[in-house]
Amino acid sequence: KRLYHLRKLKEFKVSPKLQELFYHATIESVMLFACTVWGNGLNRHDEKKIRRIQKIAQSISGGNITQWKTNTIKRTIKLAKKIMQDQRRPLNRHYKLLPSGRRLSIPRIRTARFKRTFIPSSIISINSCGQTHPFGIKCLSYLI
Repeated sequence: KRLYHLRKLKEFKVSPKLQELFYHATIESVMLFACTVWGNGLNRHDEKKIRRIQKIAQSISGGNITQWKTNTIKRTIKLAKKIMQDQRRPLNRHYKLLPSGRRLSIPRIRTARFKRTFIPSSIISINSCGQTHPFGIKCLSYLI
């Protein structure tokens, strides 16, 4: 429904920069709301729907729109960083460095459902950032 308004802005010949701003303020903000919680638990069908919406919005506005998965990983890492820095947070105890001091210890994962929750997915994202991350996000250097 929100893409309708984006189409109307294009129809009224509003500048692409304003169209992109409208996308970020109305469409992307709704899609990214609480993405740190549910973003890694999405199935392929739902991810495909989100990519489709982004692709349509990008073709309408002509602007450069960041991939949804990239935003989700960045926000997950940012929240994990806040949790790691604050000792009073209850989830802080789950973020332990391995003896090497370069990677975090991953909790025992027995089910695929648990693997898609926030703590394991954030630790996996942080550990993969120390290597070559598929989205090019640098995070381990500023976490520790």
